[in-house]
Amino acid sequence: MKITKSQLRKIIKEEAANFTNEATQGEMEFAELEAAREAYLENRGDDEIRHQFGMQVEKLVEPIMSELGFYLQAEAFYSRGEIVFESFSPRIDVTIEPAGAMGRYDVGVYPMDESLTFSPIEMSVDTMKGALQFISDTLGETGMVGEPEAQAELPLGRRGVSRLPKWRRTAKEHKMRITKSQLQKIIKEEAAKALNESDVMAKVWEMSDAILEVMEPQKAFENLVQALGRDLAEDHLGFIIQQYEIPFGDDEVEDYDPNDF
Repeated sequence: MKITKSQLRKIIKEEAANFTNEATQGEMEFAELEAAREAYLENRGDDEIRHQFGMQVEKLVEPIMSELGFYLQAEAFYSRGEIVFESFSPRIDVTIEPAGAMGRYDVGVYPMDESLTFSPIEMSVDTMKGALQFISDTLGETGMVGEPEAQAELPLGRRGVSRLPKWRRTAKEHKMRITKSQLQKIIKEEAAKALNESDVMAKVWEMSDAILEVMEPQKAFENLVQALGRDLAEDHLGFIIQQYEIPFGDDEVEDYDPNDF
């Protein structure tokens, strides 16, 4: 059965509207993905429908998996219909089969490094959000995926009961998390600092030009060294000597003629 792009969008909107007001915020956000998945299961050979479902995966699933340290292998989905994520240190593969047994998602967590001692972990779940929750719990994370921090309920009834080795869990504890708003704030602050530093350096060069207009370079240099003080002067001059490979002290080699001896 062929379906037009406008029909597909209409189906997705209608399916999303079927969610009741009792659904959590995260479930509401995943409604369009589930609708796109239903259309995909009915028309797996349609490139446009596959693309729409893939876009939903990239929009909602990829950011959550990225926070867990996993990266989407997009070609796996577009070539064989399997959603695959990988972590590289250590190497662990996570697969999500959207066309699993009995219309469910088949999820698997597979160790790919020889150093990893746990066995493959597999589960079938009803929704993509449930699949992500299973993966998150398996990796020792706490809380509900795709929900605001204040959301307390856990659909799988577990709070980070990890099925992986303790080292994998403790490694995650030290991973720095940052929200989009925090990142934007940091970028603004760093940009302001850069502008400030740029303004300061411009002023420094203007001051240098003004000094050199009324003072010989050697005299200006001597005054600058004196103003810096012993420790600062030694540090800065040492840096210049090293940077420009200027012979100094024990490094200095005098030219001589052997015939002088």
